Amino acid sequence: MTQAELADQAKMDRSFLSDVERGTVAVSIDAIERIANTITVPIWSLFKDLDVEGGPSQNMRPGRKPRASRVTAGSSKHQPPPTSQDLKIKD
Repeated sequence: MTQAELADQAKMDRSFLSDVERGTVAVSIDAIERIANTITVPIWSLFKDLDVEGGPSQNMRPGRKPRASRVTAGSSKHQPPPTSQDLKIKD
């Protein structure tokens, strides 16, 4: 699926999706949900490889400071939410 097709199906502007992909805009939960639904994946899967303890985004312009702790890709320490099987109490 192209970025233009995703934007059209998710009812978003293609340039906004480009900004999301580059990490240069804040994204609402609604937008995240529309993207996940359009590509038919659970929302959590969009975040499974993110490192929330990382430093500034690689896309940040030199001299800029992050507003808050930036999220960067590449960490495998975050796991998907537990399943109902994981939550069963063992005797």
